[in-house]
Amino acid sequence: MKKHFELIPHVGARDIRFGMTKKEVISILGEPENHSKKSVFEYEGEQIESPEQLGYFENELQITIDGERGVDFIEFYGKEREKTDVFFKNIDVFSNTATELISKISELTKEKYDSEHTELPYTVIFRNIDLSLWRQIISGDEGKYFWTIAIGRKDYYRE
Repeated sequence: MKKHFELIPHVGARDIRFGMTKKEVISILGEPENHSKKSVFEYEGEQIESPEQLGYFENELQITIDGERGVDFIEFYGKEREKTDVFFKNIDVFSNTATELISKISELTKEKYDSEHTELPYTVIFRNIDLSLWRQIISGDEGKYFWTIAIGRKDYYRE
């Protein structure tokens, strides 16, 4: 049976809330199947921080932990989901086409996506509610639906 998650901007998903510690997340979901510790890597001469992440449900759920802030980003992968069902305001996120989903989110939240974001139409960000949608391909059947949805703590996309 799939786990049902309802995304609530600036609050969290299901029992996982922004600001929780790693220990609190583990007390709810158990030990993660995948765990990557905070690290720094170099890319094209720049030092880039990679935050700590906890992976659940065969990585359909990724939770990012900021050491000082606790949970600060929650992302669901839905392209080939088998373990989770993800909803936003009662909308089954991964059963709606990209166009339908953008329209429904805009209508229900009265928010517009960032139409000047450099990664459009692959990435769509609703900055005021710190929600993002992503797909790797935009053409054909694979591009018809978003592959991920994520929410961040308040002002996640403003920093």
